[in-house]
Amino acid sequence: MKADDEIGNSSVPAAQYLRASSEHQKFSTLNQSQAIAQYAMDNNFHVFQTYIDEAKSGLVLKRRLGLQQLLQDVVSGSVSYKAILVYDVSRWGRFLDADESAHYEFLCKSAGIPVHYYAEMFGNDSSLSSLIMKSLKRAMAGEYSRELSIRVHRGIETVVRNGCRGGGSPGYGLRRLQVGADDIRKHQLNLNERKSISSDRVVYELGPPDEVQCIREIYRMYIDARMSHSAIARTLNEQRIPAQAKRGWTHFAVRSILTKPKYMGALVYNRTTQYLQSPQKHRPESEWIVVPDAFEAIVDAATFHKALAVRDSKTWYQSDAQLLDRLRVILKEEGRLSIKILAQHPDGPLPSACRRRFGSLAKMYELVGYESKKLPGMGLRSRLYAMRKSLLEHLVSMFPTDLRVIAPTSFRSRTLLRHKTGLKISVRVCRYMWLPTKNQQWVVEHHGKENPFVTLLVLLNSSNTTIEKFALVPRLPFHRRFAIGSRDAVLSAGIPITDLSRFLTALEEMRIRRRVASGRKVALGGSSPSSQNGS
Repeated sequence: MKADDEIGNSSVPAAQYLRASSEHQKFSTLNQSQAIAQYAMDNNFHVFQTYIDEAKSGLVLKRRLGLQQLLQDVVSGSVSYKAILVYDVSRWGRFLDADESAHYEFLCKSAGIPVHYYAEMFGNDSSLSSLIMKSLKRAMAGEYSRELSIRVHRGIETVVRNGCRGGGSPGYGLRRLQVGADDIRKHQLNLNERKSISSDRVVYELGPPDEVQCIREIYRMYIDARMSHSAIARTLNEQRIPAQAKRGWTHFAVRSILTKPKYMGALVYNRTTQYLQSPQKHRPESEWIVVPDAFEAIVDAATFHKALAVRDSKTWYQSDAQLLDRLRVILKEEGRLSIKILAQHPDGPLPSACRRRFGSLAKMYELVGYESKKLPGMGLRSRLYAMRKSLLEHLVSMFPTDLRVIAPTSFRSRTLLRHKTGLKISVRVCRYMWLPTKNQQWVVEHHGKENPFVTLLVLLNSSNTTIEKFALVPRLPFHRRFAIGSRDAVLSAGIPITDLSRFLTALEEMRIRRRVASGRKVALGGSSPSSQNGS
C-alpha cells in the first residue's frame, strides 16, 4: 500500500491510534504498533505520539478515552503531527452506524490531518473505488459485532442448558467450581480467578457451612417471623455475621437472597439483556432460560416459593388493582373501612402505604367504592390549618399589648407569635393518632426552623375535632415529623396549660427556665442560648 503523493520526500510527523478489545486478540496493541512502525518507515512517516485504548470495545466512543483525546486534540488545532496511522478500519471502531465512523474520520480530514490505514487495500484518496471500499469495510466492521454477539449469546445459552454457569457473581453462600471433561472436578475458583483451560466449564457448589446456615436463617426470619428486609439486615449486623460486602448486611443484600432462584438450585439466564453496549433491559419471564436442579440447593423449592408469596403479599409489590381488590375483601368482611380496621386486620395494608399509593385515604375510599358521610381524616389538613389560625388570633385578642402575629420571612416559613420581649413562640396543632400497641399519641409535624423556639403544642382529642389540652415546651429536639405520648419526655419537660388565660404566666416561667439553663451552659463553658434567634 502506498501513501499519498503529496507527502513528498521529507519525513512527515504522525500520530498512531491503537485499540484492542481483549488481550487475547490476535492483533494486540503491540502487534499493531510494530506493523504501523514498519508502515511509517516504508512511507516516510515519523511517529512521535500515540493514542491507545487497551481492552476497550469499538462499538461506542464512550469510555474510549484515547480516541476522545485524539479527536479533541485534532479539533483544537494544537497538534504538530500531519497524519494519523491506524492498523485497519475495525481498530478505528466497530460502530453499528457506519456514518459515525466516517464522521470521526471526517473531523480529522477537515482539520488537515488525514487517517491512513495500514492493512486495508484501498488507497487514502477520494476516488470512487476507495470511497466504496471504505464504506463497505465500515459496515462489515459493525456487522462483525452483531454476528459475534449472536454467537456468544447462543454459546452461553447452550452452556447454561447443560447446567453450567453462564456468567456473573456466584453470590453469598455459593462458590464457583472448575470442572473438566466428563464432569471431572478440578478446583474451586477464588474471587476474580478465571478458569485455566478454555474448554473447561464452571458450575456452582455450596459455599462455607456458616454462609449456608445464614441463608436458611434468613428465609426462616422472613417466612416464619415475618421480619422485613431491613429488620433481617439489622439483626445479622447486630450478631456480627460477616457479609459479602464490606459495608455489612443491607436491605438489598437480604432481598437478593430471598428472590434469586439459584438458592433453590436453579440456573436462570436471559433475565436481562444489554445488546451491543445498549442500556440494560429486563426481558419478560416467558423468555427466561431456567434450568431447575442444576446444582445442590440451599433451600428447597417450597421454601423459596413461600418467600415469594410473602413478598407478593406486601403492599409495595402489589399493583393498584390488586391492592384495591384486597381492600374490597376487608370491606366485605368488616362492613366498613377505617384506619383502625386496616391497622388491626391481619391482611390489611398500612394506611400510610395506601395514602402514598393513591394520594389520600379519601381517594382510596372512592376507588374501593366505599361511601360514608363521615370518612376518617377527610379535610383534616385544612381543619388543622384553620384551627391554628383561629388560635393565633384568639391569643392576640386576649393579650393585645403582649403578643402579636409576625408574618413569614420566607416561602417555607410560617406565621409565629412574638412576645413584647422579642421571644418567638411556635404554635403547632398536633393531630391525634391511634396505634394498637401504644396509648395516646399525637403527631408533631416537621418545621425545623421553629425547633429552637418556645413551642405551644396544641393536642387534639381522639376525633381531631376539638382541643384536648395545651403544653408549652422549651424547644423541640427532633428534625423530622415524630409522635409523642402523654408520658413522653418532651411533654414532661414542658408546662401544661389547662386555661389559655394562664398563657403569659406559663410563658414567663418558661423564660425563667431558659435563663437558668443558659447560665448553667455559660458556667460549663458552653454558648449561651440568649445569643440565638428567638430566645
